[in-house]
Amino acid sequence: ILILDRAVARISDTVGFFKVESDGFDLGAQRRPVDRDDLPEVKSQICEYLDRLRSGRSLDDFEPSLGLVVSKDKIRQDPDFNLSMERYREGGTVTSHFPVVSLGEISEIIAGQSPPGTSYNESGAGEPFYQGKIEFGDMFIGAPKKWTTDPRRFADHGDILMSVRAPVGPVNLTKDRIAIGRGLASIRPDQDRLLTLYAFYVLRNMEKEITGNTGAAFASINKSDIAEIQIPLPPLSVQREIVAEIEGYQSVIDGAMQVVRSYKPHIHVDPEWEVVELGEVAEIIAGQSPPGTSYNTDGNGEPFYQGKTEFGELSIGEPVKWTTDPRRFAEDTDVIMSVRAPVGPVNLTLKRICIGRGLTAIRPKEDCLLKHYAFFMLRVMEPQISGNTGTAFASINVRDIKQIRIPLPPLDVQRALVAELQAEQELVDGNRRLVGRMEGKISAAVGRIWEG
Repeated sequence: ILILDRAVARISDTVGFFKVESDGFDLGAQRRPVDRDDLPEVKSQICEYLDRLRSGRSLDDFEPSLGLVVSKDKIRQDPDFNLSMERYREGGTVTSHFPVVSLGEISEIIAGQSPPGTSYNESGAGEPFYQGKIEFGDMFIGAPKKWTTDPRRFADHGDILMSVRAPVGPVNLTKDRIAIGRGLASIRPDQDRLLTLYAFYVLRNMEKEITGNTGAAFASINKSDIAEIQIPLPPLSVQREIVAEIEGYQSVIDGAMQVVRSYKPHIHVDPEWEVVELGEVAEIIAGQSPPGTSYNTDGNGEPFYQGKTEFGELSIGEPVKWTTDPRRFAEDTDVIMSVRAPVGPVNLTLKRICIGRGLTAIRPKEDCLLKHYAFFMLRVMEPQISGNTGTAFASINVRDIKQIRIPLPPLDVQRALVAELQAEQELVDGNRRLVGRMEGKISAAVGRIWEG
């Protein structure tokens, strides 16, 4: 639970962390009542912490038994702004409700080894070969793109694959026997002690904590490093309960992601609608990049966008660059289009921004073309919008954009279509939010096996 209070934040130079080890129920799937319940005491300690801040009382003698008060300066030292309490406990060691063992004690670790380059092929001859994370999926590794007729090291069906070179730590599961190169290692759990899915979920949750030798040209981790990774080892019955809980959340994630990936806005075009060139119903403003000396990341001047990098699902995201010498603007009434590699994607503007050569603003004439209708229709038409692929980068110019032919129904029809598409988009966004919530529940399920 994250408590945000602006008034408190302004007067406080600390963040309070409080940890509930037990909420009155056990960790099993049945959630049976137990004697311990930390919630009342945590509530009391949180209230005292906030009361002291609001009244200006000192925190020097405040030592919560179920919490930790950490200075904001200490938290800022980590650019990831990790909000895990145990990271900040002085002299503390992370333990668990259960025995903590080295991964090498309960798994076989197989370091990948790359075959000779002459053995590689893309015709399917020999064994499917994977060199690194490039084919990783959400959970299972994807189809091979390369094979080898001289395999050296294998991962078997059911092994956990770990990326061991740039990036270090991501994991995936195998469905088949595959050859693995130096960018991967295989973790083969002893099934009498460690369930594969339990180990997979724990390691995936630990990804940010698994780091390699960053002094090398590429961050890397070796077989010995993997063997030394510490994980809690509950009884198999508890591992099964944890896996069952997580798989319930994962099935929701899979279903929601199917909706997100499958959804594409569609507009049925009535043949009776007028079709016009975009330049007839909108002003087209080509972006122009300011001098490089005017750029800054300090927020001075106008927010500047050069291309598609900051595009969001619907509207453009927060700027990462500003300019003190703006040349061309998109207004909050505009649709902006990426006009250079890639050509065609569109986004909505929510405020006045400066745009560079990678973008063009489309400013609809509101008496005949609604901004949101133009946005959705151009998104539907994106596959048809192509630029000049004969240049170094595919591009499209103002003249080409003006000549895009767009169906133009009456304004009341445009409004109805926009309302329908916005409702659909809200459902898709709801699925994205659901994914986030379920991912949080998975992290919490894994987190319950740890204890400070």
